[in-house]
Amino acid sequence: MKVEQASDLAYQTYYMVRWESEPQMPSRQRCSDCGREMSCIEALVGNQLVGYEGLVCHRCKRVTWVRKG
Repeated sequence: MKVEQASDLAYQTYYMVRWESEPQMPSRQRCSDCGREMSCIEALVGNQLVGYEGLVCHRCKRVTWVRKG
């Protein structure tokens, strides 16, 4: 996933991402609400390609963005 500005990630909700077209990996993190394993998605931001990691719970329809590094 490529995003121009990091502030745009704050507005990326579960419903704004086409999950079927984004590669996802299993994560060891568990959802704090339902306890299921979350999926991991990566986002690259801006011209300097700053990395962010999205933790996704498809059951609760939640995504949390965390800056990598």
